[in-house]
Amino acid sequence: MTQSMRITIVAVLGLLVLVTGLLVFMRTDPKSITVQQALSTPDKYYGSKVAITGTPSQVTPSVSGYGVFRLDDATGSIYVVTKLSGPREGAKVSVVGRLNTGVRADLPVAGSVALGTYLVEEKRFVVE
Repeated sequence: MTQSMRITIVAVLGLLVLVTGLLVFMRTDPKSITVQQALSTPDKYYGSKVAITGTPSQVTPSVSGYGVFRLDDATGSIYVVTKLSGPREGAKVSVVGRLNTGVRADLPVAGSVALGTYLVEEKRFVVE
Protein backbone atom coordinates (compact mmCIF):
# COMPACT_ATOMS: atom_id res chain seq x y z
CA MET A 1 0.00 0.00 0.00
CA THR A 2 1.41 3.36 -0.99
CA GLN A 3 1.72 6.39 1.22
CA SER A 4 -0.95 8.31 -0.74
CA MET A 5 -3.42 5.41 -0.38
CA ARG A 6 -2.86 5.39 3.41
CA ILE A 7 -3.44 9.13 3.59
CA THR A 8 -6.63 8.78 1.53
CA ILE A 9 -7.95 5.97 3.75
CA VAL A 10 -7.19 7.94 6.93
CA ALA A 11 -8.85 11.05 5.45
CA VAL A 12 -11.98 9.11 4.45
CA LEU A 13 -12.23 7.44 7.87
CA GLY A 14 -11.77 10.80 9.59
CA LEU A 15 -14.50 12.31 7.42
CA LEU A 16 -16.85 9.42 8.26
CA VAL A 17 -16.24 9.91 11.98
CA LEU A 18 -16.88 13.66 11.64
CA VAL A 19 -20.12 13.20 9.67
CA THR A 20 -21.37 10.55 12.11
CA GLY A 21 -20.66 12.87 15.04
CA LEU A 22 -22.51 15.74 13.37
CA LEU A 23 -25.53 13.56 12.63
CA VAL A 24 -25.71 12.40 16.25
CA PHE A 25 -25.35 15.99 17.46
CA MET A 26 -28.02 17.29 15.07
CA ARG A 27 -30.59 14.61 15.93
CA THR A 28 -33.52 16.42 17.45
CA ASP A 29 -35.53 14.83 20.19
CA PRO A 30 -39.01 16.22 20.66
CA LYS A 31 -39.32 19.00 23.20
CA SER A 32 -41.65 18.10 26.08
CA ILE A 33 -44.24 20.84 26.56
CA THR A 34 -47.59 21.26 28.29
CA VAL A 35 -50.90 21.87 26.59
CA GLN A 36 -50.88 25.42 27.94
CA GLN A 37 -47.49 26.09 26.32
CA ALA A 38 -48.78 24.76 22.99
CA LEU A 39 -51.95 26.83 23.11
CA SER A 40 -50.50 30.07 24.51
CA THR A 41 -47.48 30.26 22.18
CA PRO A 42 -48.36 28.21 19.07
CA ASP A 43 -46.04 30.27 16.84
CA LYS A 44 -43.09 29.21 18.98
CA TYR A 45 -43.80 25.50 18.39
CA TYR A 46 -45.54 25.58 14.99
CA GLY A 47 -44.22 22.72 12.85
CA SER A 48 -41.86 21.61 15.60
CA LYS A 49 -41.76 18.08 16.94
CA VAL A 50 -43.07 18.16 20.50
CA ALA A 51 -44.17 15.66 23.13
CA ILE A 52 -47.22 16.25 25.32
CA THR A 53 -48.19 13.85 28.10
CA GLY A 54 -51.78 13.57 29.19
CA THR A 55 -54.99 11.58 29.23
CA PRO A 56 -56.97 10.94 26.01
CA SER A 57 -60.70 11.70 25.90
CA GLN A 58 -63.40 12.09 23.24
CA VAL A 59 -61.71 9.45 21.05
CA THR A 60 -63.48 9.27 17.67
CA PRO A 61 -63.42 6.28 15.34
CA SER A 62 -61.13 6.54 12.33
CA VAL A 63 -62.77 8.15 9.27
CA SER A 64 -60.89 7.92 5.96
CA GLY A 65 -57.81 6.78 7.84
CA TYR A 66 -57.76 9.63 10.38
CA GLY A 67 -58.99 9.82 13.95
CA VAL A 68 -59.25 12.68 16.42
CA PHE A 69 -59.06 12.77 20.19
CA ARG A 70 -58.51 15.31 22.93
CA LEU A 71 -55.42 15.12 25.09
CA ASP A 72 -55.92 16.57 28.56
CA ASP A 73 -53.17 17.49 30.99
CA ALA A 74 -53.24 19.58 34.17
CA THR A 75 -52.94 22.78 32.10
CA GLY A 76 -55.64 22.26 29.44
CA SER A 77 -56.83 20.23 26.44
CA ILE A 78 -55.65 19.98 22.84
CA TYR A 79 -56.97 18.07 19.84
CA VAL A 80 -54.76 15.36 18.37
CA VAL A 81 -55.16 14.18 14.76
CA THR A 82 -53.87 10.65 14.24
CA LYS A 83 -53.48 7.91 11.66
CA LEU A 84 -52.79 5.44 14.48
CA SER A 85 -55.51 3.47 16.21
CA GLY A 86 -57.31 5.50 18.84
CA PRO A 87 -55.86 5.44 22.35
CA ARG A 88 -57.72 3.99 25.30
CA GLU A 89 -59.63 6.74 27.09
CA GLY A 90 -58.29 7.38 30.57
CA ALA A 91 -54.82 5.92 29.89
CA LYS A 92 -51.84 8.19 30.47
CA VAL A 93 -49.93 8.63 27.20
CA SER A 94 -47.15 10.71 25.75
CA VAL A 95 -47.96 11.88 22.23
CA VAL A 96 -45.13 12.91 19.91
CA GLY A 97 -46.04 14.96 16.87
CA ARG A 98 -45.92 18.31 15.11
CA LEU A 99 -47.93 21.31 16.26
CA ASN A 100 -50.23 22.86 13.68
CA THR A 101 -52.97 25.52 13.61
CA GLY A 102 -56.16 26.57 11.90
CA VAL A 103 -58.36 23.73 10.67
CA ARG A 104 -62.12 23.44 10.67
CA ALA A 105 -63.45 19.97 9.92
CA ASP A 106 -66.88 18.44 9.60
CA LEU A 107 -66.51 14.97 11.05
CA PRO A 108 -69.33 12.47 10.62
CA VAL A 109 -68.90 11.26 14.20
CA ALA A 110 -68.14 14.50 16.04
CA GLY A 111 -69.88 17.07 13.85
CA SER A 112 -68.23 20.41 13.04
CA VAL A 113 -64.95 20.84 14.88
CA ALA A 114 -62.67 23.89 14.84
CA LEU A 115 -59.27 22.56 15.78
CA GLY A 116 -57.44 25.87 16.26
CA THR A 117 -54.08 24.65 17.53
CA TYR A 118 -53.71 20.88 17.32
CA LEU A 119 -51.10 18.15 17.32
CA VAL A 120 -50.53 15.82 14.36
CA GLU A 121 -49.49 12.58 16.03
CA GLU A 122 -46.46 10.66 14.77
CA LYS A 123 -46.10 8.20 17.63
CA ARG A 124 -47.48 7.50 21.07
CA PHE A 125 -46.21 5.88 24.25
CA VAL A 126 -48.18 4.60 27.21
CA VAL A 127 -46.81 6.16 30.39
CA GLU A 128 -46.78 3.89 33.42
